[in-house]
Amino acid sequence: MSLHQHRFGSFAGGTGISLLATAALLLTCAPTTSWAAGATSNAPTDTDVFARVVPRTLAATEKDCGQLGLIPKPFPLHLRLGLMLSPRTKFDGGIDATLGRGILPSLTTRVDLDAIVSANFHGISTLVPLTLDQVYSKGLFGGNRIYAGAGIGPYFSEKTRFGGKLFIGADLAVRIGIEGSVHFAGEGDALLTLQARVGL
Repeated sequence: MSLHQHRFGSFAGGTGISLLATAALLLTCAPTTSWAAGATSNAPTDTDVFARVVPRTLAATEKDCGQLGLIPKPFPLHLRLGLMLSPRTKFDGGIDATLGRGILPSLTTRVDLDAIVSANFHGISTLVPLTLDQVYSKGLFGGNRIYAGAGIGPYFSEKTRFGGKLFIGADLAVRIGIEGSVHFAGEGDALLTLQARVGL
């Protein structure tokens, strides 16, 4: 019997912890080498996972991960997919990494990389914003949150210009959210985008 079957096989009988708690553990921590190799001495039990993960609302701390024989993932990554809505409609895809505490205790630092793509009879043009952001978050009941932020950085295209953006978003589920942004690309009109944001 594999380690996975041994530790989590009790789910089928209804005596294990909830699938939600197990998913939270996998999303917030990564296995250590010894656990992945099959060692059982440091592997978490059902009771450990329930006691440490659920009361912290799906956010295991570095200390908790270590006591469970796990290591926290270094930087939470999110994929963003959507559209630029104004002044014209274009595809907008991106990825962001949350790095940790921001310039103030109430803020966090995030790095965003986007590609705003337009395809027409004249060919394909792409605007690539790379911004360093500061984000303020407000937790909501049930573990969700709303947040707002601002970022600055280069906007790469035929000519590279310095620009910035303002954005606001909300978590709709554990790994899924929605985010709207206004980009100021250094010239021309402001660009309004709307994206779905999915945790990786």
